[in-house]
Amino acid sequence: KLVGGSGDIVPHRPFGRATLDDILDKVRRHPNPRGPLVLVRVDWNVTDNLGRIKDETRITASLETIKELAAAGARVVVISHNGRPDELADQLVRKEGMATTMAWQTVRERLSLKPIADRANELAAGDVIIRFGKGLFGPAVKAVAESQPRGSVMVLENTRFDEREEKGDRT
Repeated sequence: KLVGGSGDIVPHRPFGRATLDDILDKVRRHPNPRGPLVLVRVDWNVTDNLGRIKDETRITASLETIKELAAAGARVVVISHNGRPDELADQLVRKEGMATTMAWQTVRERLSLKPIADRANELAAGDVIIRFGKGLFGPAVKAVAESQPRGSVMVLENTRFDEREEKGDRT
């Protein structure tokens, strides 16, 4: 289940420190016919500063868990970070002379999780459909996450696009 404080989506840990088998069992027995929302944090920090995927190992390593959760009936929401947006924006402004607004637009394009989500969907080879959900938090993202059908997978935007990620803010 995902619960929101001030419009943010934050993880709720109903499973405690359980094994994947324990979680899969609870997902299968969940009383909601649409299945529980399960937030999965993965390490998809896999692109270079131009947005090209360098190595798919981290993507393929996480797919098995994502596919198992979806197959058990969970509505899976995936989050990850990718790159260092502040450093890339600084580099684009200082070294390449780009305007700040244009630099941040470029950073959002290059470090977005959309191409990674698209590649994960290709690698899943039809076992599960992985969709990209524009945004990271707020009422609109929460509504989309909650409306997902049983067995679905939605990848949210790069967590490092939110300043709280770098500060270690738990909200």
